[in-house]
Amino acid sequence: MSCIGKSREKWFAGAAVLICGLVTHGYILTNKISYHDDSVNYFGVGTTFGSGRWALGLIQKFLTKIDFFNYSSSWWNGLLSILLVAVCAMILSELFQIKHTGYAVLVGVLLISFPAMTSLFAYMFTAPYYMFAVLLMISITEETREQKIKGWNKAVKYSYGFLPAIIMMGFSMGIYQTYFGVATTLFVLILVSDAETRNFIENIKEAFKYLLTLLGGILCYFLGNTICIRNFHVTLLDYQGINDMADVTVKSLIGSVKNAYIGFLQPILGEFCGISNHKAVRILYLAVYLMVGVLVLRRLCKRGMELWNRIYFFVLCCLIPLSISIIYVMAVSDKTVIHTLMIYPYVFGLIYPIVLLEKENLKGKFWKGISVFYCTVAILLSIYYIRLDNIAYLKANYQQETATAYYTEVISQIKSTEKYNSNLPVLFYGAAGSMDDSIPILWRFDDIQLQGYSNNMHDFISYYAGKEFLELHCSYTYQEPENREAIIASENFQKMPCYPCDGSIKIIDGVVVVKWSNFEVR
Repeated sequence: MSCIGKSREKWFAGAAVLICGLVTHGYILTNKISYHDDSVNYFGVGTTFGSGRWALGLIQKFLTKIDFFNYSSSWWNGLLSILLVAVCAMILSELFQIKHTGYAVLVGVLLISFPAMTSLFAYMFTAPYYMFAVLLMISITEETREQKIKGWNKAVKYSYGFLPAIIMMGFSMGIYQTYFGVATTLFVLILVSDAETRNFIENIKEAFKYLLTLLGGILCYFLGNTICIRNFHVTLLDYQGINDMADVTVKSLIGSVKNAYIGFLQPILGEFCGISNHKAVRILYLAVYLMVGVLVLRRLCKRGMELWNRIYFFVLCCLIPLSISIIYVMAVSDKTVIHTLMIYPYVFGLIYPIVLLEKENLKGKFWKGISVFYCTVAILLSIYYIRLDNIAYLKANYQQETATAYYTEVISQIKSTEKYNSNLPVLFYGAAGSMDDSIPILWRFDDIQLQGYSNNMHDFISYYAGKEFLELHCSYTYQEPENREAIIASENFQKMPCYPCDGSIKIIDGVVVVKWSNFEVR
């Protein structure tokens, strides 16, 4: 790997994102995969104020006001998201002072191939807004950082950068709260990286400024959330414990911090949000973590570092796992389920060895060997994730096509019912397909546990393919009956068998009834 100038270096990182982005996500860019959330929000941005995503709600209102309506376009939204990731990679290459081509390329490849991006594209309707939130978080770190970088063309010094950073952070959290972990991770990594450039007192001042920025960002988020809730008369939804975010106690905080450190180790302990299903992947994560440990230990034992700075550096290193898995601290409610979309900050744990290797400018065969070993591990992980992402898209496309064919057959039977006409309301009752043993089960797809792609075929048909799915993929729309409860309580309904048995579709009191099962879906 040859050393190149800073002005050129960032372009390698950006180009890597664009090229790898097409290889990794080209499938979903050129195919429309739309079910559940995406079907419901085909022309929207998803849940906004009710989920605490007040900035996303404001963006939607602004776009609607200027007649720039949202569409869940795979190519437009997907390509725009990839371009935003490319900008993020370019900023990070300068932020981390990366001077080697190979390292820059790896930063871009890891950022775009990490499975959290694939989960994001399952919600294509909101993908570019979420990536804009990530870009804001990364920009915050650059804006807040204050130091003169030796050997580079210009100084990076933002004396009051933390003030706009607080507003940007609050707005970013208002789009998607879990990207707060991007800022915490980058702040800690930069503090570790810059520890030797200042004396202990200056380091403490810089760390305190970062802490105030984080706290100010959280305060700005809650302030914006409160204003929007009162102004638009919204009640927070009981989703993922969002309405419990402010209910933090000392006991719950201690437990959350403990869970965060355990969560940081999950990729090497077992299956974690679909990103470490195989033993080989867990070994690669272990190799990265051990490599970071070796590099940190070397720096701690380095001569010339003052004692207090050495202690300061050690404390910061202990905070790295907490900063990466800060989502566990934010998830104060037992209702919160950590999934792939929420763990994007984990990608910086894979990138961090680059920061240490670049900072130390290590020489000698051993350290060059460490560098080659890291690059090999990072390349293997990237290849695995590129393959995993494409298989996830294959699974989603297969399930969508299978569900479309399945419901098309059901619709055909509905229209074949005696005395049917298109003005009749339709009542679907129960878990769709739950009593149908003819639905194919492809066990090879079971390994795909990424958020948005983890369901099996039965779950897909019963939950993900709803009314909007039928309209978008089967060209079938219907009205729900007003006398739903009366029909369910009727004797004719109770005697009906479950689909696909004969008699499971019939007209009762002017309503087409499709009985999937004997129990209702809640």
